Amino acid sequence: GIECGAERMDLIAALAPLGHAATADCVRAERAVNRLLGGNCSIPLGAYARLESGILRLRALVASPDGRRAARAESFGPAEQAEAIGAEVAERLRERGAVEILAALAA
Repeated sequence: GIECGAERMDLIAALAPLGHAATADCVRAERAVNRLLGGNCSIPLGAYARLESGILRLRALVASPDGRRAARAESFGPAEQAEAIGAEVAERLRERGAVEILAALAA
């Protein structure tokens, strides 16, 4: 990844050709799951998005460190709704036990 300050319009313009819209859509969906579940480097949480023919498919998992408990969820929809798809998957994970798994990690 490349970062620059938001005020550096010259760099933003120069870097624009390096952007890849499909990858950006997938990353937005994956990051939404992570953000909404409070993910960090010590939480066993994974999200993977793929874009095919304009349809974004997102799969995610929250697991206990020993792997005995896991919550899985997936959803799909138009790439333009990447963050909403991520939010939907995060909610499904909550409904399937992710909250309890994450709470046990904090204890």
